[in-house]
Amino acid sequence: MRVLFLQDNFLTGISVGGVPASAAVCAHWNCVAPPPAVVASCPAKGGRGRRRPPSQCGGRKG
Repeated sequence: MRVLFLQDNFLTGISVGGVPASAAVCAHWNCVAPPPAVVASCPAKGGRGRRRPPSQCGGRKG
């Protein structure tokens, strides 16, 4: 796996323990900010650093 895109969802937690160090997890526009180490590996066209506004997360924890 090189890049895993989990964007535009309502994820509240991300566990990256089983992801190889050479892979990137791009989980932008969710209810939780992706870990910085995996964000740095995401392609720039994926919209780095964007997080879903809290008002759209409707009480979800993350």
